[in-house]
Amino acid sequence: MRLERWLPLLATLVALSAIGSAQEDARESRSVRRLLDPRHRGGRPDAELVQELVGVGARAAPLYVGLLCGTIPPTDWEASGLTRAEAENERAGEAALLSAALLQLPADSVTLALQLQCGGRSELPLRLVGLHLLAEVGRGRGVFPCWLELAGGIEELHLQRAYVRAQLEEALSCGLARSPESFEALAKSTRTLERRLLPAVVNACAQAAQRQGMDVLWNLRGRDRELDLALLERLPELGAASLGALDELQLAWLGSFLADEDPLVRSNALLAFGRVCDPTHAQALCDALADPDGRVVQAALWALKRVSGGQLFVERADWESWLRSEVAWSDAERPLEMQALESPDPARVVEALRELTRHPLYRHESAGAVSRLLVHEDPALLCAACAALEQLGSMAGTQGLDSLLNSADAQVIAAAQRAQRTLTGRASLRD
Repeated sequence: MRLERWLPLLATLVALSAIGSAQEDARESRSVRRLLDPRHRGGRPDAELVQELVGVGARAAPLYVGLLCGTIPPTDWEASGLTRAEAENERAGEAALLSAALLQLPADSVTLALQLQCGGRSELPLRLVGLHLLAEVGRGRGVFPCWLELAGGIEELHLQRAYVRAQLEEALSCGLARSPESFEALAKSTRTLERRLLPAVVNACAQAAQRQGMDVLWNLRGRDRELDLALLERLPELGAASLGALDELQLAWLGSFLADEDPLVRSNALLAFGRVCDPTHAQALCDALADPDGRVVQAALWALKRVSGGQLFVERADWESWLRSEVAWSDAERPLEMQALESPDPARVVEALRELTRHPLYRHESAGAVSRLLVHEDPALLCAACAALEQLGSMAGTQGLDSLLNSADAQVIAAAQRAQRTLTGRASLRD
């Protein structure tokens, strides 16, 4: 009975709280709209406006997301007397400011706002807008749960459309690349993910080019042949872009496709070995030159040219002669050259670097050894080591390059930047 007497009062307090919250949201919305209005900016720089938007705090994330995706009515610039072209320009400027602010708000608040406003029972157009925003501003551990919420509600029929698949892959790959820690949630879900979403996951992991994606792709193998064939292409691509080499178990899995009945599959397996530049399967590439299918032979030639560093032989006998000479050098000379990298004589070290780069078949092991020189005190040797890594072309030697970007020597910084650009295809932050 006592509780019943208090129920009307409690209900009144809850209602008043909701009214107060709604009024605060309305005031906040008016304040943000005024801030975005060019008539009230007073010529302030965009960076200053972004910081003011960020200063509103995490509670503003739903408002900013709503304005960007259209769940909150945008500013009617035409009603302000602007032409259509001027209005479009203002909308683009407003979107840029809001996106920049979202990138600085707490990550979880942004992905949660995207889930709530673009997920649930939302139709395809709103989900695609949400995916676009996720690609632009998504980061943190919430990237994958947010992507799964948006992607999971898209019907199978729509997933067959190229523009939908492209948006799915871009949203996830951008989020993963921006926040490698988001791979953790994805890795835990590989065995429970809907089959229809797996092709997008495979492509997104490859496009993100992060080494954490290797575990995700590796755990997806064996689901079905179609997915395995997609992994046959993407796994070595990601391995070459993030790690340099694959481990023995992964190489053995790729090797199982070399004897496939389908010549196209055999071709793809050869191309895969060409991408990872694995020396242990060089003989298999030579053997494939005897394949009765011309496509397989062409794939083997491409792979051999790549692993050899650009040799232009055509006949199998010439390739096998080259391979025998490389193996003989590796057995007799390579251990001496690897040891010479530790010589106290700088001239001998430079000579060893030149000799190792002449034998790109063993690029991954050579790059790993050369990368240990990146802690040397001699700037000339550091530059020579960077040049050798750039020429070897293996991601196995990139981990020490970042530390050289803080060198006191400008030539060392420039050499490290050139090596990073060549190996990763991307400019360093110091460029």
